Amino acid sequence: MEEPECVAVLSITGSLLQDVSMGSCLVLKRHWQPPDIDEVKANVDGSWIPGLDKMSGEGVVRCRLWKWISGFSCLWGRGNELMAELLAIEAGLKHVWE
Repeated sequence: MEEPECVAVLSITGSLLQDVSMGSCLVLKRHWQPPDIDEVKANVDGSWIPGLDKMSGEGVVRCRLWKWISGFSCLWGRGNELMAELLAIEAGLKHVWE
């Protein structure tokens, strides 16, 4: 029997999210946590298609009650997986602050 792949998920602040033990491996599950009162939360994701060498990103801004406030999507040119994730974070911050 193959060992499950170990995955460590950290929030942007570096704090560990809910942990679940799987045999000899620690797997961390992500669960959406609502923001504090009078705050909003932006969730973003970047993606990269290696064969086409194209990057994109998208995000959504929600309030404490999970209500959709706004969203965005972007297309970028050449890059890689890490660059797509970083550009999505940057686009999300700009979207919220504008």
